[in-house]
Amino acid sequence: MDTGYSWKRTQEAETDLKDLLCRLLRQWKQIAVCAVISAAVLGGYGRMKDAEEKKSAALAAEGEAVLTEAEEQAVADAVLLEKQIGGLEIYLEHSVLMQLDAYHRNKLVMLFCIKDAKGEEFTGIIEGYLNYILNGGAAETMAESGCWQKDKSYLSELITAYQKESGVSNQTVLIDGQADIYQKKQAFFYVEVTGTSEKETEKMASAMQDALKKYSSRVKKAAGSHTLELINSMKSVIADSGLQSQQYEKRMLLSSYKTNLRTMTSSFSEKQTVSYLAAIGAEEGKDTPDDTNSSEKLISDSQPVLGMKYIFIGLAAGIFLYGFIFSCSYVFGDTVKSTKEMKDLYLFPVYGSILLPGRKRNQGVLAAAGQQSDKYEHTKMLTVNRLRLACSRMDVKKFCAVSDFVFSEQEKECLESIVKQLQVWGIEMKPVENGVMNAEIWDELTETGNVLMICRTGTTTHGMIDDAMKFYQENNIAVFGAAVFSKNG
Repeated sequence: MDTGYSWKRTQEAETDLKDLLCRLLRQWKQIAVCAVISAAVLGGYGRMKDAEEKKSAALAAEGEAVLTEAEEQAVADAVLLEKQIGGLEIYLEHSVLMQLDAYHRNKLVMLFCIKDAKGEEFTGIIEGYLNYILNGGAAETMAESGCWQKDKSYLSELITAYQKESGVSNQTVLIDGQADIYQKKQAFFYVEVTGTSEKETEKMASAMQDALKKYSSRVKKAAGSHTLELINSMKSVIADSGLQSQQYEKRMLLSSYKTNLRTMTSSFSEKQTVSYLAAIGAEEGKDTPDDTNSSEKLISDSQPVLGMKYIFIGLAAGIFLYGFIFSCSYVFGDTVKSTKEMKDLYLFPVYGSILLPGRKRNQGVLAAAGQQSDKYEHTKMLTVNRLRLACSRMDVKKFCAVSDFVFSEQEKECLESIVKQLQVWGIEMKPVENGVMNAEIWDELTETGNVLMICRTGTTTHGMIDDAMKFYQENNIAVFGAAVFSKNG
């Protein structure tokens, strides 16, 4: 067959299916990664698609469902109970009072005194302070001061106040030159704060005192002049049976709500279940409750089967996709793939393929490294002896080993070893890297007149070989053969 090139047997080499299959099987790690990624992507798509189909079916069923008045009321009661459960769970999770150790409650009680108040103004003054403390005003001021980072509604649970009266006295003063007798009253009230620790309790007590001082001016303007003094404060750690009972009641209430909800939903018809799930799902994008037996049944009906189907399809698609891309790269790639391919494609002799040992990655591959070293020495000696016989037959005493790429450290060491072995037989070999592109050594190549082409599988292309052969023919440089470097495995 006329290829247009005197150094070629044929224009296109046949694809070595055996070599392709071996190379593909050695890529099993990459194939596994590609398959897992593909399965994850398609599995996720399958779940999304299944969820959309079920949602559409549920909405359609909801539109077609006709419930009786009693069934609608049962669904409404279940939805309301679900909301109550959600609210109670949030409260138990975030409330500091519900999370305190009832057997070691840290509390601090402050005793305040109101003095120098007129009798007719006293009631407004004391009630102003108590209203401020008991109804959230003090908690809001404390939260604004930075001593509390959570919702102030949970702070209000940790504050309480109560009052005691005593000490009424009559005093006489001169007003416009006339004696006037009025009552000045003295009263006490207590403020109690609870914290998660002794330090936290003291911090809250200090914030409470600051809040009452700020609020005092407003009370004076609204209710009358007076003096507010802190008499003393006492801190203690107590076992609070009342708090223990309160915590227990809340948790039992939550358990009772959940039991009632399961009982209600287990007796629902299919139409009621669809309506209930639609109502729950519409509440702020809320997912279907896990503790509803009917919802579990709906979710598990087809999703696992469909999900596994997409996962298996993804695994197969990933394996096929990687194999297809790798095969296309192998078939349409222009690089030299094997020594056999070069022998089938070119007329010049190929004296052998030198299998370079791979890099040692850990101590667990010492045995494999030894085998690779044996293969390296064996293939190198075969190539050297074939070169010796070829040089003896063609009476070549000096030649250049030329590549179209830069040698690696292993390749340089190998060529230096070959140079020393050939010198024993009186043959001089000079390694030259990137020869065709290096104009500085062209004169030396022309003077030597003989070239051994050095190729590397996966790097040297057929186009590079053709360009090199054209260059050598144009300059009357004889190419008496080639040698190939390849990685072992």
